[in-house]
Amino acid sequence: MTTSTHDKVMARVLDQARQEFPAVKFGCGDLGTWTAVVGSGVLTATSVSRLLAQLRLKEELAAGHPGWSIWISDGGRWYATRRAELTKREADAGCARTVEAAGPGELSDGLTDQTRRAEGAT
Repeated sequence: MTTSTHDKVMARVLDQARQEFPAVKFGCGDLGTWTAVVGSGVLTATSVSRLLAQLRLKEELAAGHPGWSIWISDGGRWYATRRAELTKREADAGCARTVEAAGPGELSDGLTDQTRRAEGAT
């Protein structure tokens, strides 16, 4: 593939990514590392496809856990913060205001655990 063809393909992929995620700023670093600026966080990956996969996972987690705000730190850690304050019963049951994880799978597990704890507190 020539550089010109490669550039055209990447331009098309970036255009599609920007249409799907208009609030995200995409870029490419010096060493071919792609970035996606999401709020105050920055995701990095070796390809736009991997960035899109992470962004889609973030959306899926948010849709599956509407009581939580899902975000990714600029260090790549995944977080979820409750939208509502904890009740005394929830706090006593070990519920957390914020869950931190290394990635989306671990965060999903943490949120499932938090849901179980909250249900036990009622």
